[in-house]
Amino acid sequence: MMLFAGSALMLLSIVAFGVAVILPKTPEVPLERRRPYQIGSGSGLTRLTGSTTEALHGFLTRRNVRLFNRETLDNAGVRMGQADFVVLVIAGGFVGALIGLIVGGVLGAILFSIPAPPGGPPRSQDPCREEA
Repeated sequence: MMLFAGSALMLLSIVAFGVAVILPKTPEVPLERRRPYQIGSGSGLTRLTGSTTEALHGFLTRRNVRLFNRETLDNAGVRMGQADFVVLVIAGGFVGALIGLIVGGVLGAILFSIPAPPGGPPRSQDPCREEA
């Protein structure tokens, strides 16, 4: 019974993918009916992350905390500020904990959230690079 249910759900997901992604061709909206680009538009999530990043940036600036300098982030290939990166790491840890909670309970949540904060860019220089 479980095998049948799993197979049916997989087939249903393939069909739903085909219907949602492959089949529909969005109709072209005429140019005169299009809305002008709005700078202030954004979803609630965009506004929430923006205000969170601004609050964290203000906190880090007032306390003069430098977890990562701009050069370290650029060398790691991260093109964002310190506050943006900290919010991203916290979100990654939260998602890891949520997945761990679903997969393995509380212990899984702890084990899945531990790698997120140390997974940031390296604090020191590349050990292979020689200092002159």
